[in-house]
Amino acid sequence: MKPLLLLFCLSLFACKSQEVLPENCYKGRLALKGICNNYVIELVEGTIDTSRLEAQWKNPDTGKFYTNAFALSNPCALPVSLKEGDEFFFKLDSTQLTADCITCKAYSPTPRKSLPVSVCP
Repeated sequence: MKPLLLLFCLSLFACKSQEVLPENCYKGRLALKGICNNYVIELVEGTIDTSRLEAQWKNPDTGKFYTNAFALSNPCALPVSLKEGDEFFFKLDSTQLTADCITCKAYSPTPRKSLPVSVCP
């Protein structure tokens, strides 16, 4: 009986809890935080129509490849506290296209496809 109980307890610790996506949200990674709010996001979890994403995008400056990537079309909607590599939950949100913040016109490479997002609470 004790070996069975020990095996059960060990199996509880071995199982990883499944992270649940907030309703209507996706999980993304801020892949690049380019100059002048030229941001690139990679879709990590969730399903977005593949015609709206770059299945594989190559940064011409570094040669590095990114999968399921898109440019952020509303850079003012992301918190400034997000850093490159940070993962976060977001939803597609065209109402955020008019958010105000200071941006400049300097160029930093981004995918051709872009999406408006807002961070999920």
